[in-house]
Amino acid sequence: IHKIKCSVCGFEKSVISTVLYNKIGLSHQGCGNFVKDKYYKKLHSTWLSLRTRTNNKNCIAYKDYGGRGITSVDFKYFNDFYNYAKPLLISTEKEYNTFNLSIDRIDNNKGYSIGNIRFVTANIQSRNRRTNRKCVGISPNGEIYHFKVISDFAKQHGLCKSCITLCLQCKQDKHKGWTFYYDKEPVR
Repeated sequence: IHKIKCSVCGFEKSVISTVLYNKIGLSHQGCGNFVKDKYYKKLHSTWLSLRTRTNNKNCIAYKDYGGRGITSVDFKYFNDFYNYAKPLLISTEKEYNTFNLSIDRIDNNKGYSIGNIRFVTANIQSRNRRTNRKCVGISPNGEIYHFKVISDFAKQHGLCKSCITLCLQCKQDKHKGWTFYYDKEPVR
């Protein structure tokens, strides 16, 4: 039995002579710098998904990720992703008191990278979509408001989300004296 050390992360493990001879599991990818705990399966499937949609041109979601320049180079190896993402996932589970979380990019125009990923609830993730359109609301006294998330705006101003949507679809003129329309400026 020989002790070897990963040249990338410094993780030490014991291997038998045939492993050294055949060079199996000696790369950083195979260094085993993680424990197969209750987070392993969730993080592994998350990592596989983000690597697939950023690198596999045959993936149906590739056009929305890798096809528009979203990368995952910081997490080429699962153990790098696991070691970085596990503490984020644990702290977010405690914060929201739920295990039903998914990965989200903080800046939608940047890739899956250190400092740009987080775990959030589906409700929060839906607010960070590039498909959300910019809206304009004009209050009864003429104040102009710009917003993207209709439900948040409705709650903040004591309005009905469905009625705002009807106004945006030109199926209703006003709601409680407010006028609404989609902003013509493209969403970034």
